[in-house]
Amino acid sequence: MRRILVSVLTGILLTEASLGQGGTASQLTIRSSNRNRAQATAATKLEDGTTIHVSLIKPVDARKNKAGDEVMAKTEWDVSSEDGVVVLPVGSMIVGHITGVSVRSREHKVSALGIVFDRAILMDGTNVSMPLAIQAISRAQARDASEVEDALATRGEKRALAMRAMATPASMGGIMLRDVLARMNAAANPADATLPLTSSSQGVLGLPNLYFSAEVSGATNVSLVSSKNTNVRLNSGTEMILRLNAR
Repeated sequence: MRRILVSVLTGILLTEASLGQGGTASQLTIRSSNRNRAQATAATKLEDGTTIHVSLIKPVDARKNKAGDEVMAKTEWDVSSEDGVVVLPVGSMIVGHITGVSVRSREHKVSALGIVFDRAILMDGTNVSMPLAIQAISRAQARDASEVEDALATRGEKRALAMRAMATPASMGGIMLRDVLARMNAAANPADATLPLTSSSQGVLGLPNLYFSAEVSGATNVSLVSSKNTNVRLNSGTEMILRLNAR
């Protein structure tokens, strides 16, 4: 009799635990669904002029891409609506395509890529129409700790070489050391001093020989990236400020 009673009680407890877990899972599903609906609604109500900081997921190249190829970027920061709803969490996908390509040659002195970003993918996979124009373009910024350490190491090497050059007499190679340092400084890329992009950044920053212009026609925002000196290529990680042009 005692064994039967224990078995019954165990069965009741297990049933209650199962129901409790099921209820919790159901509540989480409802909350997730509500959050996704809130994001989708807020996405359609983002203010015209809202800026989105993104970086390219894969490169685009005038020599390799063609019109119609997909262009994908990811958000670098959360994008929120006016009422504080996070519409696009960091890492959300912004999708567009290439509208046209011009490869530099003897006949065509200018290389160009036309790019349109026109939709976002929410965390639940929902596609939301989002006409965006490129406001600014910059080379990828060093965020990884190893990249920062490499940059600091290079500066340290140059500083140590400068000190040696100043302390070494000309007869012992001081002139040669100073010449090496001068060449290092001359070869330094001025883009290394590029500041991080902000919502007010405009134009091309830290990418020599590249230019861009925007052409807005109705709901289409074509951004034309061009170069007179080389074929246009935007590497993976290239950062952009996109501006919502809903009207």
